[in-house]
Amino acid sequence: MCPEQGHVQKRDELVAEAPNTRQHRRFLAVVAISLCCSAFTLFRDHKITLQISLLQQEVEKLKQHNFNLRQLTQTAPWKYTTGSNVVRLQEGVGLRVKGDLVVDGGSIRLGGQGDIVVDDGNILLEGKCGPNRTGKGNLIIGDANHYTSAQNSLIVGKKSTVIGCGSIAGGTGHTVNASFAAAIGGSKNKASGITAAVVGGQNNEATGDYSVVVGGDKNTAKGYTTEKNQGSSVFGGRQNVASGLLAAVFGGRQNRATDKWAVVAGGFNNSATFKLTAIFGGARNIVEGDDSWFAVCVGGDTNTAPVFGATVVGSSGSSCDTTYCVTTG
Repeated sequence: MCPEQGHVQKRDELVAEAPNTRQHRRFLAVVAISLCCSAFTLFRDHKITLQISLLQQEVEKLKQHNFNLRQLTQTAPWKYTTGSNVVRLQEGVGLRVKGDLVVDGGSIRLGGQGDIVVDDGNILLEGKCGPNRTGKGNLIIGDANHYTSAQNSLIVGKKSTVIGCGSIAGGTGHTVNASFAAAIGGSKNKASGITAAVVGGQNNEATGDYSVVVGGDKNTAKGYTTEKNQGSSVFGGRQNVASGLLAAVFGGRQNRATDKWAVVAGGFNNSATFKLTAIFGGARNIVEGDDSWFAVCVGGDTNTAPVFGATVVGSSGSSCDTTYCVTTG
């Protein structure tokens, strides 16, 4: 065979095989495309399944959240408005909010042994004092207290009654029936003058405006009878009375300071009944008279100083009857 015939034969064989090679390549391309499509489909389906699972979890959370809200609104005897401020409501947590929790026309009641905790915040009771006492805007801690005629007041303890605005009662059995008055500590004390105060003790009364009683038993600070808004003071003792303008009694028993700036300090049954007079100790001493300014009795028993500047020191049954006189025991 000549060389030319051999090349022709080889060419014819390659031409005959060419169609088969092209078909094989097309087949491989189709298989590759099919595998790519299958892989994409599997990835897409897995991703969709994962997203569906996450959505189902969120739906369950929302269902539980809504269930808790329904339980709260169905069982609670109050209505509330929280808007979008609700952060978390779950078992063991009654209600957590950020921002404002507004209660309109009702109450928030906490049963069992739960607590109301304020972290780094304040409890604000806002309200205005007016002529019509509403019994609102008060902070009440304790039981059996009466506050229906109080406003913007504080009661701590039990069995106390507050009538007025901006008043305070702390202890047991107190009566505060004036605005800005206070009965703090002790028991069965009464503050009925404007801004009057009783601190400690029992059965004490501060009935004059700006009057004060501190401690003791059955003491009374009445204030001045013809000039309001002026206070008297009693500090300790028993059954003492201060009823003069800025008058004061310090301790003792059954002592009385009944005129302007009069003072009785200690002793028993002493009486300073004129302006700027004083008695220091002793018993049954009296400083009185129409012109007994600056008269003083110091100790002794049943002494009198009835004139201007008179001084009686010690003694018993003595009297100093002339101006600036001095009598000693």
